[in-house]
Amino acid sequence: MDDVERVPVDVAGSTEGVSLESKPPAAWIASIGEPTVNVELRFWRQYADRHVVRSAVSHRVLDAFSDAGLVMPYPASDVIVSKSVDEE
Repeated sequence: MDDVERVPVDVAGSTEGVSLESKPPAAWIASIGEPTVNVELRFWRQYADRHVVRSAVSHRVLDAFSDAGLVMPYPASDVIVSKSVDEE
């Protein structure tokens, strides 16, 4: 499995509050955009703890991506100036 899918699954599976009894965590590439690759991660947790667990998994995934050398570059744009304001 590709790192971008493996890392979130490993992190979710080892995060306190994530239930492994129903179904194991799963990740997949959901879509590819112009500057993005969107990955979805699904995991089970208790409803009452949903916000705390989701936040914990998100923080841990970002740290694990960094540790694995996976970077999320920001989109870049080139600005080409064909004429300066003084030339008008």
